[in-house]
Amino acid sequence: MDKLTGERFIEDPLITKEEFDRERMADKLLIPRLVTFKYKIGQPFPQYKNEMEKYFPQFTKEGYIDTLMEWYGDKIPKIYKEIFYNSLNIRADDIISLNWLYSFERKIFSDLADYMIASGNLHLYGVIYRYREDPSFGFIDSVKNIDNIMNFLNVYPENKEGIYGELERIYSMILEKYYKEEKWSYMRSRQKKGYQELISEIKKKMNKS
Repeated sequence: MDKLTGERFIEDPLITKEEFDRERMADKLLIPRLVTFKYKIGQPFPQYKNEMEKYFPQFTKEGYIDTLMEWYGDKIPKIYKEIFYNSLNIRADDIISLNWLYSFERKIFSDLADYMIASGNLHLYGVIYRYREDPSFGFIDSVKNIDNIMNFLNVYPENKEGIYGELERIYSMILEKYYKEEKWSYMRSRQKKGYQELISEIKKKMNKS
């Protein structure tokens, strides 16, 4: 910011990280409610600007990505910036989710993040975002992701043996952290069903390949 005029330089963001985090959280709470309300009263869904247009209108795509990487992407290899520059849909939550995967020590997670970036798989971005936001959702309906899992394993076949141990580790953590008490027995059974269905489908697909 120019100390004499109080005006921001052209490369300065119009919003700080703290302000941006608050606005993103408000959007997460407001937008689903607004869409539901509009649907109930028969009005068309509101049209939203994308994140860059809404919060960083003075930035180039490169400046926008550089800012997100500086704020949220310290674990993401910088070689991927060029891919992000050319992406049509990259958002802060995508960078946060990728950074979260890269923060784990076990290689399978960084391999998954590499795969997501290279493939641009929007569905996987959504799955990881949902799990990061609410891990208690766990394995419910997870078998729907079988094609994405198998595509990942075909690109990174060295993870085919380790995938079972990782899924079991996640399954045990979810039960212990969220559904340990007896009152959650129904949810424990749903998690078990989802986990077993997913493992069974992975084994079936692997046997065919």
